[in-house]
Amino acid sequence: MKMFNPLIFIPIFIFIVCMQTFIPPINIFIDAHFPPPAWFWELFDNIFENKYGFWGVLLRVAIIAPIIEELIFRGIVVHGLMRNYPKIVTIFMSGLLFGLFHLNPWQFPATFTLGCLLGWLMIITNNIFACILGHAFNNLIVLLQMEYHDIIKTWSFYDITATSQTQLIYSIVLAVLCLSIIGVFAYLYREKAISYKKFKPDYYEYNFPDEKL
Repeated sequence: MKMFNPLIFIPIFIFIVCMQTFIPPINIFIDAHFPPPAWFWELFDNIFENKYGFWGVLLRVAIIAPIIEELIFRGIVVHGLMRNYPKIVTIFMSGLLFGLFHLNPWQFPATFTLGCLLGWLMIITNNIFACILGHAFNNLIVLLQMEYHDIIKTWSFYDITATSQTQLIYSIVLAVLCLSIIGVFAYLYREKAISYKKFKPDYYEYNFPDEKL
């Protein structure tokens, strides 16, 4: 596990915030054609049922879940896929498995997108803690949206009604810009790996064990 540039979290975090605007319209479409059953809403209600209240939910959703899931999906699955498949396939497959793992078709667009993003982050940084932090931030944002929905829904950036097409377009453009910046980090990472492979092969083998150049 190697060190990474913390500046990569700027586009990562902004992209995750943008997800909260451009993913809901997809969910609305799915809900309209495949309405979620009663047990689905009960499941979300049960998340908040514990004797510790919001802080208990925060511990479970934004700390414990990211650690366990990242150790499995980015710590094991991604590295396993990287040994046998190209990076783009690894990112797609890890995102797909992550989405299917939640067994929730109404949540799949968000979990698949997040899974791909974190898979890419793992390939760039080769650091599981970076993925845990990104996952924790996403879950925290979702949790705060659920807890303070009545307040947040009044913010123009999160308005997904028919009159909010401008906000939706802005969020998509900003998300694409963030992906482009993350791509720059990926390029710099690859160039660094090539340099180490040429001039410091021992360091390269230790810090880039799954890198295929």
